[in-house]
Amino acid sequence: MAAHSPRNLQDHLYASFLEGSTADVALHISGSWQAIYKLHRVVLIQAEFFRRLFTAGFSESHFRQRPSRSGGPEPIHIHFPDPNITRPVTGVFLPVTAFEICISRLYGGGPQLHVPSALIPTPLYPLTRSFPNLIEPEPAPPGHHPVTPRFLLSLLATAIYLSIPSVAGQSLRHILTTVGPTTVIRYLNFAIGKGIGPGEENAPEAAVGLEHLAEIPKPGTTDVASISSKLASLPMDDDETRKEDPAEALFDEDCEEEPADERPFIYGGVSDKVGEATACWLTRWGYDMLTYEEDESSSTGVISGSSLKRSPHNVSSTVVFTNASQPIPLIWRRGGLDAHWARAILASDLLFVRGERERYEMAKAVLELRRKGGINEEEEREFTKLFENDIHFMHMPTEDLMFISHDVSASIGRPYVSATRLHDSHWKQSELRLKVGAVMRDKELGITRSTSEIAILPDLHPASPSPYWAVASDSSERIGDATGLENATMDQLFTGLPHDDNKKATPANTSEDNFFGILPPSPNAATVAQFDPELRRRWSPFPPVRFAVEFWDVDCLKEKTRMHSHTIWYAGSLYNAYVQVIRKKGLQLGVYLHRQSHIDPLPSFSIPSSRRSELPRTPFSRPHSNSLSSIMQSADPYRFSAPASASTLTLGGVRSTTPVSARPGSPTSNSPPAGNRSASPSNHPIQPYRDPRSAISAYFSISCASATGASITRFSSGPDTFAISQSWGWKSSTLRTEEFLELGDDGQPIPISSINLGAGKLVSLRATIVIGII
Repeated sequence: MAAHSPRNLQDHLYASFLEGSTADVALHISGSWQAIYKLHRVVLIQAEFFRRLFTAGFSESHFRQRPSRSGGPEPIHIHFPDPNITRPVTGVFLPVTAFEICISRLYGGGPQLHVPSALIPTPLYPLTRSFPNLIEPEPAPPGHHPVTPRFLLSLLATAIYLSIPSVAGQSLRHILTTVGPTTVIRYLNFAIGKGIGPGEENAPEAAVGLEHLAEIPKPGTTDVASISSKLASLPMDDDETRKEDPAEALFDEDCEEEPADERPFIYGGVSDKVGEATACWLTRWGYDMLTYEEDESSSTGVISGSSLKRSPHNVSSTVVFTNASQPIPLIWRRGGLDAHWARAILASDLLFVRGERERYEMAKAVLELRRKGGINEEEEREFTKLFENDIHFMHMPTEDLMFISHDVSASIGRPYVSATRLHDSHWKQSELRLKVGAVMRDKELGITRSTSEIAILPDLHPASPSPYWAVASDSSERIGDATGLENATMDQLFTGLPHDDNKKATPANTSEDNFFGILPPSPNAATVAQFDPELRRRWSPFPPVRFAVEFWDVDCLKEKTRMHSHTIWYAGSLYNAYVQVIRKKGLQLGVYLHRQSHIDPLPSFSIPSSRRSELPRTPFSRPHSNSLSSIMQSADPYRFSAPASASTLTLGGVRSTTPVSARPGSPTSNSPPAGNRSASPSNHPIQPYRDPRSAISAYFSISCASATGASITRFSSGPDTFAISQSWGWKSSTLRTEEFLELGDDGQPIPISSINLGAGKLVSLRATIVIGII
């Protein structure tokens, strides 16, 4: 007799699964759906949930010595209290697709998942191919199960509950790679415990190929859930057993008044990972999406929650659309982000917006969009806190402060910012200027305090509102990283995954409390110690300066050639950023912060290639709009000119410590890469004063978003010495130019710069920078 191969054995098991033959257990599932599945213990115990059920001493651990009264396999009742596992349909009991696929994977089969390309952001379509012009998703290949965002969330919740790491890792990876305009709010709501969201049109009722797997209880019979609840109070006999939910202690009699589908279901580190990806995406693309929503609001008039339409073709929980082919998801308007989340994103150091004045204009636009539907007290409180506490007005020129003091909302007839807040900001400007001017030689101004020093301040008062900002320390971390999910264990999924970067960037310490890592605390003096129990951190009473930079055609960047950002002024010094490629140990991208000389010409900054007839919609180049201040357009008008010289430097270490001068005509100068154009710095930043010191001490962080925005690499540095024309920064394999390449049908990369694209179908390297002097 020929020996059976492992493949034949797997085929045999899967056939037994589909037919229910030789089954020794009948799972009676109850929750918001009911079904019976005839399965096999020896296969089920591959999942930790069933392994414990059948081997940990429960009554289910013992095989029956005699057949049950029905003559069939042993019935075991399992109640799923988590509504994310189920898909209830009114009046009909349907099997849950996600549960069926999880079980089929234990048998080594089940349909392959098909993720529509319209849901997947790419370098060519960073906001997905289906946005803003809706396209019909391609049909799934034969035998493949078409997935939707809601299904992926349900599959993740089910795999976690049953403890099947391979399925959990796969579904989590699909979620992280489909974060986009139409999915981001649904995914964020799942991460904060609001569930998988409302149902989707045309979703399959059962997994492809598994339509007849479940036995549905006949109408009129006592439902399984009722039987299961009754069995809890009855002694068990030899013929019926009941599975106690391992988490049942969470749902005791004290919680009975709260409906099961309204309880928050949060999955620890897995929820945090989904939350990180959505928070990163919102900080990178938040401004871009606001322009679409403003246009939508202008074209449709007043928008309120009661007038919203739902698109049957779109996967977002609620969308508004100008016409049937152009849905605009709700993100900044009501029905999208909660008010406290909108405030957190607008206040975040990671928000991609040029500077504080533009941050103010963006916050105004969001608030006015929400006010169109009527005044909401919760929103008004959150935005009052935003304007009073979270925008760093002290870094704005006096002219901006004067403008803002007279900037009155047309909706309510009051200024957005109080006069007291603006006066305090102007006072801090003057105070910092005096400190800079009083120190002639020392590298430090002496403005920081340690936690222990703050704790013994004589004027310390719990009600003191004055915040402190933490001085950064050396670190590198990834927020929203999806590396290694496919082969991760359940413990790794919940505790974070290692990264393959040379620096071994660590997973960020994130949770809903810090908005998944995008909003660091700025406590007042009375609460500083709560954020630094070891009393070692240093704090500054002056907020750091924040600005965003953008680099185009990074895929064309040649080695030893720099690509610069625009230049900003802060506390008497000029700063800009640049990127360059390093090929010493594989291909790496370096990103550096540079203290610019006041004497040398300012370097030209990166802009989109000149062959594109229209610039994309970004915080750096936005079509004229009456709803956002003209300062958004006038900050740096693009004026094309001959490329300026760019100095080069070969960096041997992880961080550059070599002073770099950008002098035209230097022996090492090179032209910008082919396909990239630079803009001449026609508008030099306003310089109210200059720091006379040749060297200063400053801390900083550089946060680089991935090409599609669902992850961010954040490098932070403790105080370093910045001499004039000196750079500090990092090179990292996590920053790869390959990420900005589109793959062709042959799997080979196609440089974005070689494709003739329309506006809005571009991807750039975006980074946000924070600098604070000490």
